[in-house]
Formats: sequence, structure tokens, C-alpha cells
Amino acid sequence: HDIAVKRTERLIDVYRNGDDFTYVLSGDGKNCHFLQFLINTSNFTWRKEKNPAERNKITQQEILENNAHLISKLCAIGFMMMSAKDKAVAKVLVGMDGKQSEVGASNGRTGKSLLGNLFQEVMPTVYINGKSKGIEDDQYLWSEMTVKTRVAFIDDVRTNFNLEFLFGLITGNWPVNKKHEGKFTVPFDESPKLYITTNHALNGEGSSYRDRQWLIAFSDFYNDKHRPPDDFGGYFFDDWDFEQWNLTWNMLAECVQLYLRFGVVEAPGERIQQRQLRQAMGESFISWADEYFSEETKLNERLKR
Repeated sequence: HDIAVKRTERLIDVYRNGDDFTYVLSGDGKNCHFLQFLINTSNFTWRKEKNPAERNKITQQEILENNAHLISKLCAIGFMMMSAKDKAVAKVLVGMDGKQSEVGASNGRTGKSLLGNLFQEVMPTVYINGKSKGIEDDQYLWSEMTVKTRVAFIDDVRTNFNLEFLFGLITGNWPVNKKHEGKFTVPFDESPKLYITTNHALNGEGSSYRDRQWLIAFSDFYNDKHRPPDDFGGYFFDDWDFEQWNLTWNMLAECVQLYLRFGVVEAPGERIQQRQLRQAMGESFISWADEYFSEETKLNERLKR
């Protein structure tokens, strides 16, 4: 976007105490729609907040978890915005649903893809439909890539997506095969960073998988019945005036600063781990186990499932 950007007051001041984060928004921070969107998608206590009887039951630990989810997203955006690459921090950014749901069930509409759309708006980005069958075997998968591409956005990958086929691209050079034009290789220092969105947990365990992923979790604050335009009065990007674009560019700059300050901030892992365990076990086993352990009389008894 060829627009003159003006520095606003700082949008967000972040403070760290051990593993805990707190933050304070300025007036401009409260007016920045995309920052407010990120705060909402990091809010896992919104149901309690809307229920007067539950509102007072929100614990300090839950508030700190929400804060950590937000700071994790902001630092991750800063990581993606930086063109500099470091093999010690070579990771794929993975946006996933934080809400527990059945394996194969799609929560959707939580805002994961909107983050990818932001990357498309501000950086040269290649978009890949993650639902495409045989994506791992497509020799022309990266045919739209150029040496200027900064982000590869794989949106909404299928259940049991195999992350391993990307390992070489995350940590090494990036071979590109263009139809009718031949092959070329983008060196690691100039290759894109990867952002993947998924409604499921990505398969794989062990340090090689963990070390190559930066997981960020999205709450279901936004869903089929409640979407960002309901809160912000219009669609992101297309309906923005100069003020919103200016605030967003300021936010992006502050995200880079936060990443340089804090590095990789991992999202609280319990929700993400539960999704991964649920996918590994499968719904049939969970259904059996829920009944088997529901009361003592069913222990060591054969159940018809």
C-alpha cells in the first residue's frame, strides 16, 4: 500500500514478570480494529464475561492466559514481518482453534485466516488452498512464488496434514518448479516464512516437530453467529479508511519491536495439547472412555460400543 504512514502514540505497552504478561492499551490502541480483533481472538473467558453470574469467577490465572495468547500472536506477527531469517528460529507459524471439538469437526470463522489475509495485504504472499488433495505430492505447488515472496500462506489444511514435507523448506533452501519455465532455488536467507491455518491438530510428535512450529490458538469469540463486521462496522481491509490502515501499520511496527524484545512467546499449551491428544486418540476411543470411566460400576466390565 502506497500510503503515508504517521507514527501514532504507542498502541500497547507490554510488561513481563517471569512467564506472566500484562499490557496497557493507549487510546489509539483501543481504536485499532485489528489489535482489538487479536485481543478478542485471545479471549477464552468471553462466555463468563457475558454472564453476570460467572463474571466474578474469572481467575487471575485465566486473565494471564488470555494475555499470553495475545502477546504470542503479536510476537508471531513481528516474526513474520521481519525479512531477516535465523536458522535457530526457523519455524512455521500455525494458527489453530483453541476450542475443544470432535476430530474432523470444523469450528471455523474464528479469525485464523484473517491473519493470513493481513499478510497478503502488507507483504508479497503466495496463497495455497490447504484443502487441495495431494498437496504434498504437487510438484508445481509453489509455481506462483517469486524471489520477492515473503510469506507462503497455506489456508485450512485437511485433517492429518503431513507437516514433515515442509521441514526442508522451513530450515533450508526452497526449490521452486514453475510450469513451462523450469526450476530455480530460493536460498534460505531470502525464502518466505510459512503460515498455516488448521481446524485440527497437526500430526507428529517429538522435538523435530515441536521445534519447527510456533502454535497460536484462536478462541471461538468469533464464530458462525458472531463475526468481526458485527463488532467493527465493516469488513477488514476493504472498508478501512486511512486511520485504520495507519493504526494497523503502527501495530505491525510494534509487533516487530515486541518480537525483538521477547522472541518466541509460546501460547499456553494446555488447550493445544488437548486438541493434539484428542486427535491422536480418536472419537471412538473417547466415546468409549467417557462411558467406561463415568461410574465405578462400569470399570472392568465389557461395554457394548
